Amino acid sequence: ALGAAASLSAAGANGGTPAHDAASNGHADCLRALHALGAAASLSAAAADGGTPAHAAASAGHADCLRALHALGAAASLSAAGANGGTPAHDAASNGHADCLRA
Repeated sequence: ALGAAASLSAAGANGGTPAHDAASNGHADCLRALHALGAAASLSAAAADGGTPAHAAASAGHADCLRALHALGAAASLSAAGANGGTPAHDAASNGHADCLRA
């Protein structure tokens, strides 16, 4: 399996992890899989810009990912400020994602 051979918490050039990619694309099932495979820390990891997977999910309107992150123990990242001071709530509100604000 890919998870067995690859580092599931490895950061890319911008500091984002597979969890950032899963969250920004709405793949809550992948967030759960990453957690189950031992990459729980990546669910709260900050990229180079300070953004967490919660920022990515909120920006793209993926409330299901925000709920998954909360359930998987990454609740603190839901209120984390990025390098610009913005939280996932800022990202959701600025992009019109009211369902993310309620997640």
